[in-house]
Amino acid sequence: MEAGTKSKRPAMPWTERVLVGCLNIGIGPDDAVRMPLGDAERLILAHAEMMGQVQLWDEQSEAIWQNQQDN
Repeated sequence: MEAGTKSKRPAMPWTERVLVGCLNIGIGPDDAVRMPLGDAERLILAHAEMMGQVQLWDEQSEAIWQNQQDN
């Protein structure tokens, strides 16, 4: 998102957005509807990460995680 722009709150419920995400990455509609939501989310996020659309974990996240584990 560009600096100075506001994010738009999605109008559609989360479950519908997950279904559309599954369809967009090539999961068939019947399989997408039967898939547990957690699995569907992980596949969508994995695809987005592979396409460079999100960064799910970085060195700073790892350092914070390790610091919390040591305490």
